[in-house]
Amino acid sequence: MENLIYKILKENYNISKENILGIYEYGSRLYGSNNENSDYDFLIITNYKDIYYDIYESKKIDIHIISEENLIDLINECNDMFLAMFFNKNPIKKYNFNLLINDIDKIKLRKFISKKVNNSYVKAKKKLNLHNEILISAKSLFHSLRLIYWATFIAKNDKRAYEFPYYISLDEILKDYKNCNFEWDCINKKYKPIFNNLMSEFRKVAPKKV
Repeated sequence: MENLIYKILKENYNISKENILGIYEYGSRLYGSNNENSDYDFLIITNYKDIYYDIYESKKIDIHIISEENLIDLINECNDMFLAMFFNKNPIKKYNFNLLINDIDKIKLRKFISKKVNNSYVKAKKKLNLHNEILISAKSLFHSLRLIYWATFIAKNDKRAYEFPYYISLDEILKDYKNCNFEWDCINKKYKPIFNNLMSEFRKVAPKKV
């Protein structure tokens, strides 16, 4: 797969291996929710001067290509795809995120994180209660928790955020769904306190304003 990525980038964008600073898989294959029909999704970070942001798409592989210059903006906005980089412990090529940690806008981070995680938590409930979409519900719940956890490390300027030793996996959440007989009240009873505690810790280190 690595050689295929290099070939696509060279043939379609004239980006050489030396200009590639990071290669990260994201999406269903990263979180273990893929099936035999799932495609491969990759994020490429480059210092190639003619690229700011571009997308290569095919039936089996999608590649998002982004410049270092644009990366910090997308991190500040808590873009889901780019945050996935922090959960990938075994990238094809690892980018040195420590170079960016002091450039994070904490006020912007709080604004975007608060909106995203609350929407994601509500989505988990709706997908389960209204549509019985168990996997989507569980992934939404997982997403809400992991984003707060990650953002707290970022706001602390704690370099461990880039190793991301997250303590609740999607598999664990799915097991809890099963143990609760897929009833939201039972799931919420366990996870709402976790969500609230994580948000309390995040708010301590990410101010609304200076």
